[in-house]
Amino acid sequence: MDRESQAATFMRWLMRRYTSGYIEIRMLNPGHGPQLSYHQIPRTDTQWSELAQMCVTRSDQGWDVYMGVFPRWEQSGRDSSVDTAGMLWADIDSIGTTTIDELRGSAEVIVSSGKGYHLYRRLAVSQIGTKKTEQATFVRILRAWAAALHPGRHGIHQRVAHPTRTWYQKLEGQEQPQARPADALSAGCG
Repeated sequence: MDRESQAATFMRWLMRRYTSGYIEIRMLNPGHGPQLSYHQIPRTDTQWSELAQMCVTRSDQGWDVYMGVFPRWEQSGRDSSVDTAGMLWADIDSIGTTTIDELRGSAEVIVSSGKGYHLYRRLAVSQIGTKKTEQATFVRILRAWAAALHPGRHGIHQRVAHPTRTWYQKLEGQEQPQARPADALSAGCG
């Protein structure tokens, strides 16, 4: 599987439980201001491929490409633009001696972030509200999960999905995510 197919597969996996909304893509490059774009959740393989191609092209040009893990109900980067949650995620940058084997039972997908790992576990999609006070319960759950994964340094930033990085997935019928070449993962992510 090439990088574009891998990125499309990962993005589709992150968003497959949602029926509407916008995907936020944020691109950062030293010397340039951040570039934000919002895309309706793709409905066809062609649309997913086009979005993935844009992400991979920008990554190849030296940009760090991030994708919001929740869809937005409007084209805005504000927290209030997110009103549903269907995923727990954690950004573990300082892994020290932690190995991927120690994290495997805790996540469905583990992505190499360069310095550490991003971990993802899907939930049933729930309404979390648009106000900080309404979203506070979900944020507490998210922080507790991230802290349990790695008591040291971890984060729960809204834009931690790297669609162009190496990833690992727990495939159907297997207890642990498999660290395999990307082409072995496509069947379990559709």
